[in-house]
Amino acid sequence: MRPWSLQATFADIERNIEKVGNVVFSMAEKNGNKMASSLAI
Repeated sequence: MRPWSLQATFADIERNIEKVGNVVFSMAEKNGNKMASSLAI
């Protein structure tokens, strides 16, 4: 694999992780989970 393609792959993975994290936090907020707000900080 070329280094630049590896970097692109990691960037995609990072973006996906951010999306998942946002979904988890928004779900926790709907449930009124106070721990989510402390984790977000």
